[in-house]
Amino acid sequence: QLEEALGGLSEDVRSALGVAAPKGPSGAELLTLEPAALRAELARRVAARVEARLMSGDPWADDPVAMDAPGHRARYYERNFARELRRRRGDVDGAAQAVTRAYLEGVSWVHKYYTAGP
Repeated sequence: QLEEALGGLSEDVRSALGVAAPKGPSGAELLTLEPAALRAELARRVAARVEARLMSGDPWADDPVAMDAPGHRARYYERNFARELRRRRGDVDGAAQAVTRAYLEGVSWVHKYYTAGP
């Protein structure tokens, strides 16, 4: 039904709406691909989607931490937990332990709240 409604729209409009016609193999054709070809198609689709998000100015597409580069762990904690990292004088492992402990305390509290009550 959606295809019928969108059938008369130009490719630019469909793309702007996020319903552009997929390029490459269709869903049924994907089922017949070999694993290597399937991985290649997935990589192509992910790259195309990331490029589209970057070109559209999507702030979530930006990677200021550079997760694929060495030192990403320290950059991640500096960006997201700078106060804790400063408190621990740059000790990334100590900051990670403190953040993990706080997270688990929160999860534990929520679990107790919903199982035992307030």
